[in-house]
Amino acid sequence: MIDTNTAVEVLKEELEFGKEYYWKRTTGWDWFGTPRWWEIFIILDGLNGSGGYWLRENWRWNGSLQNIRTEVRTLPYDESKQIEKVIQNNIATSIVSGLTGKETP
Repeated sequence: MIDTNTAVEVLKEELEFGKEYYWKRTTGWDWFGTPRWWEIFIILDGLNGSGGYWLRENWRWNGSLQNIRTEVRTLPYDESKQIEKVIQNNIATSIVSGLTGKETP
């Protein structure tokens, strides 16, 4: 059985510029009895002079497909590598979920 760690090792794919990746979901809150949260997707636009990424963060409400806000950021190398690992783990988790038919933590 394949697990997320194995999938990450096998994957080791380079992230593509211009492609949107799921990054994270924020801590939720209750809005008049309705659960709310943000999901943040990232588009890598290129490399900056310090070896980090230029990127766009697309913020969406509660699983919507519509971007509510977009933030353009430039990141240092270390932060870029951390985000890269999270995105690759998210991709691997998605692959494992698809193979097993179960959500993985």
